[in-house]
Amino acid sequence: MRNKSCPRCDNKKSWKIRRAKLRCSKYRYEWVPNKLPPNLTRTEWKKVLRYFLLGLSGNKIATETGVNRKRVLRVLTKIREVIYVGLIKTS
Repeated sequence: MRNKSCPRCDNKKSWKIRRAKLRCSKYRYEWVPNKLPPNLTRTEWKKVLRYFLLGLSGNKIATETGVNRKRVLRVLTKIREVIYVGLIKTS
């Protein structure tokens, strides 16, 4: 597994529990590492990015693109993370 650090507190110590989940040793938070990568086609990525830049909500983007709502929300979160990291590096 690639991502073994806790997504909430970034703690590196964790252990496996049921159904391929991991549990943080610090706060006992459970998560599934590397869950559901977006697997969008190039055209779906372009549509999601275009609607994101136009300021549409996640639900509206899911309706317009035909992509599952949860997948759209994960993609939007990833886009926001990349933007945030880029802003931190430039300042």
